[in-house]
Amino acid sequence: MTWVWLRGLARESGHWGGLPRRAEEALGERVITIDLPGFGRNADKNCPIDMREMVSFLIAQTQHLTSINILAVSLGGLVALNWAGADSRVASVTAVNSSSRLNRFHQRIHPQKVWQLMRFFIGDKNEDHREEKILSIVSNCEMKSKQVLSLWSEIARRRPIHIKQVLRQLYLAARAPVVNPELLQHCRLTFLASNCDKLVSPVCSHTLASYYQGRLLVHPTAGHDLPLDDPEWLLGQLQPKAFLSSPSSADC
Repeated sequence: MTWVWLRGLARESGHWGGLPRRAEEALGERVITIDLPGFGRNADKNCPIDMREMVSFLIAQTQHLTSINILAVSLGGLVALNWAGADSRVASVTAVNSSSRLNRFHQRIHPQKVWQLMRFFIGDKNEDHREEKILSIVSNCEMKSKQVLSLWSEIARRRPIHIKQVLRQLYLAARAPVVNPELLQHCRLTFLASNCDKLVSPVCSHTLASYYQGRLLVHPTAGHDLPLDDPEWLLGQLQPKAFLSSPSSADC
């Protein structure tokens, strides 16, 4: 079994830091990270605005794999659900702070926060300052934010974000279909929500878990980037035994 990890809006594999390696040690399974088109290692590609094209891209990227578990954050979770609905190799999806058209726009993404993000991407040319502001929105742990600021700033310098691709991601998310639950019967679904998410309302994860009859776990204090704020808690939810236990929560 191989884990495939996907990041969300305007983020790439580098933003995982050393967590994939830690996960391999903790889970005893291979972890690979894939950058969505338009970002990271795939910055030379356009982000699709049709979810079917995005799914085809991911299937092509993983054609050598026979069985897949997916961990995906935010937009990545929406992509993962669509991928799982079209690919029987996907055994599980763990979606972190994701949303869908089942919820209203203001729940899916906070209007003021997304406007701030757009302003940072367009107007702030200082990578350190911009990434610090982004961290203030997606993280609730000041200590963790300070620890990764230099890394995130270096990523921004080496692989600059293009606003065109961010807008295409937003358009993709806005028009992505809600996957028929019958297409996901083969797949174990877990939804992780941060109760103090400042970007996406945790109500969206509750809605998804209810609609798909999936497992829901809520972190009471973490921000939108739950893998950054509490990686230990996240890895605990990926352990096989976690799927057999009762939902739990933890402090950041």
